[in-house]
Amino acid sequence: MDESFVMWFFIIWLTCVAISAVVGAKRANPLGGTFLGVILGPLGLLIVLLSEDKNRIPCQFCAEKIQKKVKICPFCQKELAEST
Repeated sequence: MDESFVMWFFIIWLTCVAISAVVGAKRANPLGGTFLGVILGPLGLLIVLLSEDKNRIPCQFCAEKIQKKVKICPFCQKELAEST
């Protein structure tokens, strides 16, 4: 096997791990993102990108994705109930 192929494969794999970790951290699952990136590489990155964001929920009024902790929706400007 050519050494340059192995080097490029390793670089691409590490890039997938790094991106998976960053995206996982943004979606409240950094360990899961890193784990999937290490074990599955590009496929793990795809899984992390397609996973649901645990930090965001749909607004009760306009259905836009908003952070869980907000009191007023930044899109429709309506006050949200405390249960969200």
